[in-house]
Amino acid sequence: LEGILSESLGRPVRVINAGVDGFGTQQSALMAQRLDAHYAVDGAILLFFTGNDFWENHSYQERKRMNGGGLMPPPLPYLSFWDRTLGRISYAYAFIRVHFRTRAMRSDPHQLQRYSEELRIFDAQSPVLDTQMRVTQSDLERFAALCKERDWRCFLPIAPPAFVAHPQRAEATFDLVGMDVESVDLDRPAHAISKLSIDGHPSLDLAPRLRAQDDPMYFRFDGHWNSAGHAEVADALAEWLLPLLKDGSQ
Repeated sequence: LEGILSESLGRPVRVINAGVDGFGTQQSALMAQRLDAHYAVDGAILLFFTGNDFWENHSYQERKRMNGGGLMPPPLPYLSFWDRTLGRISYAYAFIRVHFRTRAMRSDPHQLQRYSEELRIFDAQSPVLDTQMRVTQSDLERFAALCKERDWRCFLPIAPPAFVAHPQRAEATFDLVGMDVESVDLDRPAHAISKLSIDGHPSLDLAPRLRAQDDPMYFRFDGHWNSAGHAEVADALAEWLLPLLKDGSQ
């Protein structure tokens, strides 16, 4: 993205990837403030993940209270020796890991409950999205206020989970928590975010772009973008951002 923007705008552009696994919108805003103390920040791209950002935002206050009111630190990554070695090169190993992780989740009521709460936002008849949306809207409005206060250009691309970009993965995903895929609207959460019209936050739903590609955009046994997915998202963001950046003074 940095290279595309620099070449197209004819001037140097620096893009800092400051994403943290497990952070919701409030924590992302705090991270942006920390970065602003060290860099001459001109803007922020807040990538909203519809897979679990609603849940992260809704549960953040409760988790913060359980932490004694202090700031929630990022979760510490843990990879076993085999994850660090075989996990990088072997699809068979990845399949086995996901298989056993899924089996363990089926017998863990707490994990199933959490995953169900994350997925219920896709149920067209469930009130869960409306409940979680209230906190998310408030968080996004606070982030918009921060952008205005710091005079940042801010943007809100909406990133789908793998089963939204690749609907063939949806049935197995929702079956895990006992949801009927026929009751699911894969685009419901992204549409809800797009309709918010938060001041200073032009939004872009990345799902149609990713869904239109013939090649897989996500790892087969993992919910993250593969290299092709990252490249496609960079292209999509550049095409979206360039007219907006050329319009402004920054």
